[in-house]
Amino acid sequence: MKALSLITALTLCFAITESAVKRSIEDDVIFELFTKSNTDTYSVLTPSSGSSLGAFSASRPTRILIHGWVNSADNMAYIKNDYLSVSDVNVILVDCLGAHIAGVAGSKVTKGKVGKITEKASRGLYDLDDRLDSGDASFVEVIHTCGGTLGILEAIGHADFYPNGGTPPQPGCSVTLGACSHGRSHEFFSESIVTNTGFYARKCDSFSDYEAGNCNSNDQAVMGENTSTSARGTYYLETGSSSPYALGK
Repeated sequence: MKALSLITALTLCFAITESAVKRSIEDDVIFELFTKSNTDTYSVLTPSSGSSLGAFSASRPTRILIHGWVNSADNMAYIKNDYLSVSDVNVILVDCLGAHIAGVAGSKVTKGKVGKITEKASRGLYDLDDRLDSGDASFVEVIHTCGGTLGILEAIGHADFYPNGGTPPQPGCSVTLGACSHGRSHEFFSESIVTNTGFYARKCDSFSDYEAGNCNSNDQAVMGENTSTSARGTYYLETGSSSPYALGK
């Protein structure tokens, strides 16, 4: 999420707490703040009182990372490390229930609007009314890597990216292990923070059209951290089968 104001960042934290639900922030939801001055040991952010902001600085862009279902904040540590290796930002790891919580939280923000949400297209645990959609932030990017099994295939954001068609198996993954393909989405995103190569995608109606070269003259967009917020529609691309995944233009 890009350049959130202090108020918007804390409002989003409130919203995450409310929708993760209806539990005590002290017991169940922890906001772990990392910066360049504390890259390995977090300070606990307490948005409910605003009195414990630790090293949080409103002058720095803020990135809020929310883990997936049955995972924990530790699973997002490598993305946090990528951010702090290249940028002077506030990184907040939210340790709570995952799934489409970013969309739920974004829809509850009442002061300003979340700048950007990037979501791996999971099926989620919420009703359709609560699922992430393009109304939850100024720009919603969705990365589909396991559509039809552990993830959804339909376009739900301003820009939807379909690496290798968006369905399993992703290159380098077993046909039978959907978790590998599902996990590729956040691996791609993490790499997008630090790569100089870039995940370049073409706007296209289908992967078959993309593979046939029917979209070679269409607009390009870069998937991930540096996606242009003006990108709209569905985009297709190919990746490598192992890290580094980005293939450039």
